[in-house]
Amino acid sequence: MATEDDSNSLQGQEQAQLRRHFVGWIKRVLLPQWVPADELQDWTTLDELSEVQGMLTERAKKWPQRWLEEGLEKGLAKGREQGRESALIATALSMISRTEMDDATIADLVGLPAEQVRALREQRRG
Repeated sequence: MATEDDSNSLQGQEQAQLRRHFVGWIKRVLLPQWVPADELQDWTTLDELSEVQGMLTERAKKWPQRWLEEGLEKGLAKGREQGRESALIATALSMISRTEMDDATIADLVGLPAEQVRALREQRRG
């Protein structure tokens, strides 16, 4: 049974090598997955467990909000792309139904692949 307080069990000089290995593991395994890429360089100079703990305490509070913002931005970008694609398809369908243009011309004007315009025309017929 340990006589030291559990919160200080890694503090002794005899645990210095274990602390260094633990810091190395945190830097190689955990931090690359958690830390935003633009902050990762800040962590490379840390060698002491107390430094890692201090930095985690300070910065980790901000990460969930940052992850949320990044996720929202990715979702918005995907939504914009899907909306753009839908608008192009709607325009191509309109051109197919209202004009006598061939698929290659519609594809060129709308900005869709000719194969996709051909498929739209076939779906409309079928």
